Amino acid sequence: MIAEGKIVEIRERASIVEVISDHLTLKKMGRNYLGLCPFHSEKTPSFTVNEEKGIFHCFGCGVGGNVFHFLMQYEHLTFPEAVEQVGKRYGIAVERLDRPKAGRDGEEKESLYHLNERAAAYFHEMLFGRPEGKRALEYLKGRGVEERVARNFYLGYAPQSGQGLVAFLKKEGLSLKHAVRLGLLSERGPQHYGEKFFDRIIFPIANAAGKVVGFGGRVIAQGLPKYLNSAETPLFRKGANLYGLFQAKEAIREVDRLVVVEGYLDVLALFQFGISYAVATLGTALTPDQVRILGRYTKNIVALFDGDEAGRKAAARSFEIFIEGGLLGRAAFLPQGEDPDTYVRSRGREVLETVVDQAIPLADYSFTWLEEKYGKSIEGKSEIAQEIRRLLAKVRNPFEMDLLARRAVDSLGIREELLRPPSPAPGGQGRSLRPEESSKATATQGQEDLVER
Repeated sequence: MIAEGKIVEIRERASIVEVISDHLTLKKMGRNYLGLCPFHSEKTPSFTVNEEKGIFHCFGCGVGGNVFHFLMQYEHLTFPEAVEQVGKRYGIAVERLDRPKAGRDGEEKESLYHLNERAAAYFHEMLFGRPEGKRALEYLKGRGVEERVARNFYLGYAPQSGQGLVAFLKKEGLSLKHAVRLGLLSERGPQHYGEKFFDRIIFPIANAAGKVVGFGGRVIAQGLPKYLNSAETPLFRKGANLYGLFQAKEAIREVDRLVVVEGYLDVLALFQFGISYAVATLGTALTPDQVRILGRYTKNIVALFDGDEAGRKAAARSFEIFIEGGLLGRAAFLPQGEDPDTYVRSRGREVLETVVDQAIPLADYSFTWLEEKYGKSIEGKSEIAQEIRRLLAKVRNPFEMDLLARRAVDSLGIREELLRPPSPAPGGQGRSLRPEESSKATATQGQEDLVER
């Protein structure tokens, strides 16, 4: 939260024309400025900026607002982040009322970011500038990863010795204690440190601003675990970060589409073949926090799954995750035995994009999966109705809830009133059933109504 007076001060000091001109070309036309809208594709300019009123508006797609709204849309920032960015441009310090004052904590966080950046530089140099990295480069070449892609994603190599990073950080005058906090080192005794990553390809994980928050490592030789990620740190939380988002965000804005895959190499392969709007979940299931982050860039999100049984179960579970993240999402499936890396290399970009184009709503897939799981018997349909009611109760948008309920009716043939979550009693009157009572009542009534059908 930022003080209202500070927001007004920044808005009045800022030139909306100057800020927007940092990102696109504007031409003065009378009292307004005109340019091509960055939020939709157009050949004739319909994006207008009024300096006097401090607002912008596109007559083509309808987007508009003040200088903060522009940055929120263009840079995918939150409102406080947009205010801070404009304030920084005009030399106005911004203090958040809902977080501790900047000071030692803020300085320490910046030190942690700096250490991660230097560690990434060390790993990158090991891969491309030292003999130790030759074997790792050969491995990447064998996997089909082009050098331009490896450099674009700032890939690195952690040598077998397991002591190079320690020596590098000492030489740089950086805190080994901080490196322990970041999960790069472990303290094994007084002044004795071990490295977490060794003999691994290193994948720096950046946030949307491009700052390195963590690392992933892929073993080259045979060994377990095959992949190793940074532990939870002051900068990194696995379920709230996505690999490749920084590299993909401009492409996502251009195509208004995003593909979610599982692994680092999947993202690299898709990028290499021209599908530059893909991100990875760091090798784990998608989380609601990740869905919320992606929703700031586009609502058109396709989760790409393997075609085996595990992939189909993951797709069914993803519907609830998307709902909790405030979106609906779609699912696309690769043939069994394929992953995005192998598929795009064997079939090419156009074929894989066709798979993405044919993605189905996760809701439809989930409803079908529930019917396969529970069957079409009276008892099975009762179980399905209860499960859908539970899912719909998590949908915050009433319009979406209505559409989903109707879609479930069309798909499963269950009466709509059985699927809708119960509304609170008017005025809060009446006793609420305990969960077990509600469940039993729903099951009994559901079976009676299903018999009627």
